Amino acid sequence: MHTIWNISNSNQPKYLAIVTCIENGIKSGTLKPGDKLPPHRKLADIIGVTVSTVTRAYAEAEKRELIQSRVGSGSYIMPTPRFWFYGDKVGDKMGDKMVYTDANQMIDLSLSTPILKNVDNIMQGVLEKITHNIPLLHNLMAYQTKTNMVFYNDLFCQWLNQSYNHKLKSENSVLSLGNQHAIFTSLLRLTQQEEHIAAPALVYPGFINAARSLRLRCHPLSMDDHGVTPDSLEALCRQYKIKLLYLTPNEHNPTTTCMPIERREQIVQMANQYDFYILEDDVNLLAPELTPPAFVDIDPQRVIYFSAVTKIFAGGVRTGIIHAPDILHQKLREGVYAQNWMVPPLLCEIAHELITSGQLTKHVEGVRAQMRTRHQMADTYFHDIPHSRRTEGYFIWLPMPENWRAQRFVEQALKKHVRLYTADIFGFGNMPAPQAVRICLHADVTEQQLQYALEVIRTLYFDKDASMTFATA
Repeated sequence: MHTIWNISNSNQPKYLAIVTCIENGIKSGTLKPGDKLPPHRKLADIIGVTVSTVTRAYAEAEKRELIQSRVGSGSYIMPTPRFWFYGDKVGDKMGDKMVYTDANQMIDLSLSTPILKNVDNIMQGVLEKITHNIPLLHNLMAYQTKTNMVFYNDLFCQWLNQSYNHKLKSENSVLSLGNQHAIFTSLLRLTQQEEHIAAPALVYPGFINAARSLRLRCHPLSMDDHGVTPDSLEALCRQYKIKLLYLTPNEHNPTTTCMPIERREQIVQMANQYDFYILEDDVNLLAPELTPPAFVDIDPQRVIYFSAVTKIFAGGVRTGIIHAPDILHQKLREGVYAQNWMVPPLLCEIAHELITSGQLTKHVEGVRAQMRTRHQMADTYFHDIPHSRRTEGYFIWLPMPENWRAQRFVEQALKKHVRLYTADIFGFGNMPAPQAVRICLHADVTEQQLQYALEVIRTLYFDKDASMTFATA
C-alpha cells in the first residue's frame, strides 16, 4: 500500500495531495471498499508530513465520502466510495427484458434526499414574491434582533402543532439551521468532553460525527422490533451517568422500526428515574396518524425535540426548530446564537411564505402521495423478500440471507450503477453491524430510475450465480 502515498510531485496542498492519493488508490483498485488506512502517525512518517496534515486529509476524505472513521478502530475505505460514471446509456439484462438507465449519474439510493419534483416551481414563485417587495427584501438583508426572529419561531411552532398534533411552546423553542445543527448544538451545550451518551447500536451517521467531534463517550444500545430495549438502557444507566439518549422513534434510521407508545412511556419513566434527557429527532415528519404520540408530548420536561423542513421540502431551505424543557431552553438558545447570530432571515421568510400560503402543507401531502406510489412499486419487487419498511416511510431495510456479506452485495449493485449503504456506516460504538442494506425510497430520482434500481436489487438477490459472490469465505 505504501506505493500509493507519493505526493512529492503534487502541486496541491499536502493534505489535498493525500486525498488525491486515496482517490487514485480507489480508482485503481489498490484500495478496496473496507480496507483499513494507516493510522495518522504511521502515514505521517511514511509521507514525511505532520500528523495534523494527515488528520486534515482524512477529514476531507470523509467529507467527500471516500472513507469513514470509526471511534477506537481507525479509518476505512467506504463501502461505496462516491464516484460518478460517464457515458450515454447503460443496458442491463433484467430477467427476460433489457432495462436502460442514464449512466451520466449514479442512481443513488444510499442517501435520503428530498424529492425535488415541483420544488423549483414553488421556489420560483416564492422568491419572485419576496424580491418584488423591496422594503421586505431590504429588511431581510439586515442583521435581525432576537425579537425580530421570534415571529418566525412562533409561526413554525404553530405549523408543527396544527399539522402534527404537538403541544410545542414557542417560548421554549429556538430556530435552527436544520436537524444536524440541532443535534450538534444540543450535544455541545448539554454535555462536556468525556461524558456519557447513548443511542441505538445503529444510528444516523450525522449524530455519530457530532458526538465524535465533541469527544463524548458513546454507548450503543441493543434493539428489537420496537426500538432500543429497556433492559440494555437500564443496564447502561446503572453502570454510567448517562446525560443524553438520541432517538428517531417514528422511523428509526436505518432499520425503519417505529417505537410503540408503551415503549416510549417506559423510556420516559427511565429518563426521570436516571435523570437523563431524550433527544427526539423528527426530521422525516411522517403523517401523525401513522405514528404514536411524540416523546415531547408525553413529557416535554424530559425531551429536546427537533424538526425541520429540510427532508420534507428541500435541503437548501435550512430552517428548523429546537424545543427544550423549561430548564434547558435558554442554554440551547444561547448555543444557537453562539454559533450563528441568526438563522438567515431570507430562509425564514421563505419558510414563512410556504407556510402562510398553504404551499408547504400541500407539498407535504404530495410527497406522501408519491411515497405511497413508491411503496406500491416496492411491493412489486419485495413481496417475497424478507425486509422491513414503514407505511409512507423513507427507507427499506434489507437483511442479507445467512452467510451473505452485505458489502459484496453493495459492490455488485454499484457495478449496475445503483448506490446503497450497508449497515456499517450506521454502526455506533463497538457492536458489530448486521449484514444488511438500507435502501432509500425517499431519494431524488425519477420513477423510471427507481424502478430500474429496485429491479437490480431484486435480480441480485435471487441470482444464484451472483449469490456465490456474496457468501462468506
